[in-house]
Amino acid sequence: MVRIMKKIAVVFALHLAAILLSVAVAGHSQICRVPAAQVVVVVVVEGVVYCQNCSFRGTWSLESAATVAAARVGVTCLGWKNQVIIRRAASTDAAGYFYAALDAAGDFYKGDPARACYVRLLASPNAACDDPTNINYGFTGAALKDEGKRAAAKLLDVMIYSAGPLAFQPASCASMQ
Repeated sequence: MVRIMKKIAVVFALHLAAILLSVAVAGHSQICRVPAAQVVVVVVVEGVVYCQNCSFRGTWSLESAATVAAARVGVTCLGWKNQVIIRRAASTDAAGYFYAALDAAGDFYKGDPARACYVRLLASPNAACDDPTNINYGFTGAALKDEGKRAAAKLLDVMIYSAGPLAFQPASCASMQ
């Protein structure tokens, strides 16, 4: 588990560096002309997707669970009129980690992405483990958690929220035992 968390931290750092670099390169010639009040706020959603072990089927336990590479999740956010304003899909990397940058950061329902957005499991490429569970509400919609992660640059303020962990399970465990 510690090894997976280290991989997640490295992937997160690489994604954050890419965002900061792309904003710095794109806006480099404009840095002096942009007022400080026009800082771009980016909301990022991250999490991990697992395949639940058959021994724990029917529970929310992820003990002995394996991560799922290339799984797809959907992020949906509601606006101040309670209508969908953002809908994004993201895929997990080899460590089961997903990272979805949302390009719109304003007018969230009740002004808070943690209250306005949710994540759902969409698909697993693993035919032996493609039945979505409702662990941490991955089937009905996992709420975001604000864990206080922030990153900032001159023109960019990144707010990082987490969801899950989420999990698929084998459709049938009889063949797995």
